[in-house]
Amino acid sequence: MTALISDSYGIEFGLTGAQQQTVTRGIQANYTLGPVAASLAWTDGPYSNRYNWAVGQIAYSVSKASTVITQAGGNLGRTGYSTSAASSYLNNSDFYLLGYNYSGNRWNVFGYLQYQKLLATRRGGRSHGDQYGASIDANYAFTPHYSLSTRVDYIAYSDQAAVANPNNGMGYGPGSRAVSLTLSPIYQYKHWFAEGDLSYVHVYHYQTGDVFGQNGTAPNQFVAMVNVGFLL
Repeated sequence: MTALISDSYGIEFGLTGAQQQTVTRGIQANYTLGPVAASLAWTDGPYSNRYNWAVGQIAYSVSKASTVITQAGGNLGRTGYSTSAASSYLNNSDFYLLGYNYSGNRWNVFGYLQYQKLLATRRGGRSHGDQYGASIDANYAFTPHYSLSTRVDYIAYSDQAAVANPNNGMGYGPGSRAVSLTLSPIYQYKHWFAEGDLSYVHVYHYQTGDVFGQNGTAPNQFVAMVNVGFLL
């Protein structure tokens, strides 16, 4: 099953994409009426193999080029274990997003704000932490074959319980903040394509041992990736 929204033109999904239901398993129903498009999905959330997540989206086309998007979802049951894909906090969380998409002849822009209520379990519904994020991803087509995407991400965690750490697949310690910049050149010729990611991440208010480097003490990281393939 694919995502209700697509929020990245590059290889990676940025700092905020890992906590969305970008790619998941389940069933999805779509309905369109004039400028309004609605979707409702029943999934296993972050690949928990427990089908107890519901995610809904409503998109309103303001014009041919502009669309406003709202999305909300969460675990309607209880997932009492962690996986390599997601911790129990992500498995049991509630998620909200407000986005805007612009599609022009050369420019394509998608930006959004997101909030996630992190729960160790669903019992009592007490929040064990909060995650806030913002992202903007802009792609410019220089030619029919070549384009360049630029993405800026910001993510922040509350300083409540210690949910924001790499062992939980989230953040860099309670109260941590991070910002990233990614450049993604993309080339396509007929069915063949090649794209790269050059990204920089800076973390602050972090917990020593939970960031980058061999000892987890480096607040900065550079990443380079290349993806080559063909479209059927």
